Amino acid sequence: MRRLIVDASVIEPAGDEPALLAAVLAGHRASCQVVVIAPAGSSLTDLLPASVGVALSLSDAHRQLACGVIRQARRAPATPAGRLSACERRALAIRQSLRWAQRAAREGDYESALGWLSMIERTEGRLAPEWREARKVWTAAWAAQAAAGPCQLGPGRRSRAASRCGSAAPHQGPFP
Repeated sequence: MRRLIVDASVIEPAGDEPALLAAVLAGHRASCQVVVIAPAGSSLTDLLPASVGVALSLSDAHRQLACGVIRQARRAPATPAGRLSACERRALAIRQSLRWAQRAAREGDYESALGWLSMIERTEGRLAPEWREARKVWTAAWAAQAAAGPCQLGPGRRSRAASRCGSAAPHQGPFP
């Protein structure tokens, strides 16, 4: 069996050379093992047929030919969103937004919590009954917080202010 090592490390990635080399190698005979030396992240590796090996160095190319393992099957990079449908991603985004709303309320930032609920209501329509009830509780807590005046430090710092004033924050919401 014939073996061929092609050093493509000097090929310009932006030119036509990667596609031309890939087209030439696509027609190589099965009785010939071919390994191409290409820099990491080169666009050439995606263009080459599966029967052509890819190496980062000459020693790696020799090792591949000696072992007979030319190219492992490529797996797509692990991306959780890549396997989810648009509908599933939307549902997860809404659920996470509801968690952020509940977290903001738990920390005493009722303005942000109500903002999250408002955003969900604008994009999804009517809130579920348990979230409408949480909105009522959080609106009342926000009004009480605003009436307290000096204990309010601003967005993101209300939980510290509430603890200084001795007020307890209502933690109502469907998530534990």
